[in-house]
Amino acid sequence: SSSDRDLVDHAGRGGAQPGARPSCRRGVFGGRPAWRGHREALSGPTRAQEGRRLSDVIDRWRAALSPAQVAAVLCIDLDEFARAVDRVGRPASDGLLEAVNTRLQRRGSPQDLIFRDRGDGFIGLLAGSSREEVMTRASSLQACVGAEPYQSANESIVLTASAGLVFADEYSAKVALWRAEMAMFMAKISGRNDLIFFETLEQANLDGLTGVHSRRYFDDRFRREIDLARRSDAPLSLALFDLDDIGRLNKLYGHPVGDAALVAFGQAARDGVGELGWVARYGGE
Repeated sequence: SSSDRDLVDHAGRGGAQPGARPSCRRGVFGGRPAWRGHREALSGPTRAQEGRRLSDVIDRWRAALSPAQVAAVLCIDLDEFARAVDRVGRPASDGLLEAVNTRLQRRGSPQDLIFRDRGDGFIGLLAGSSREEVMTRASSLQACVGAEPYQSANESIVLTASAGLVFADEYSAKVALWRAEMAMFMAKISGRNDLIFFETLEQANLDGLTGVHSRRYFDDRFRREIDLARRSDAPLSLALFDLDDIGRLNKLYGHPVGDAALVAFGQAARDGVGELGWVARYGGE
């Protein structure tokens, strides 16, 4: 659109001003803006510091919603943005980010908070009267990024985005953000330019016997857990268990008893890993 082009051209000529903060939809808590910018345009705090600040923002935003409203966290990441940077240069790429931000702001609702997180990522805090409403808006936000090309330096730039959505009603802010990012990573694995709902992702990748995650889920998610832990400067642990004498149990009492033992262990493991942990069946016992 012409407004997108104006933003790109403006940033392409002058670049981001030192100390400038990304624009975002403004909410009010106690008469003060809810979000004054997550980080400086070209420099800022570490991801661990950002994570603490972002958790505080999510908590304050949720506290301002009515009890009947549904809250969700949407994590958006531009696909292969480095290629666009190579084509138009760093100053003009800042303009592309501003143009994407403008599209997202226009597509969100007045109750949403949408802002640039870091690099080529954006966070959306979405509120609505039902899950269906929020899911529809999340799909619209993800799709609007690639709805039409962006114009920069007489070039037409096509951008798409991968996104992850998690409903935040039952999770702490930290857990909701982590799960939204994980769903976004899985959207990239599945081919990019897609939106994945964390709940759907979990349900579609469960082991049929034990109810814990499948081996395929483990293979896909563990790679992304490592990437996310490195980016967030957060600890990550992996524990492998192999149950003893399951074969003997099957011979003595039958496979239903052995299966029951696997199910019981899976339940105990799920109960013991905490909010951020997860359990997968690697194979057999």
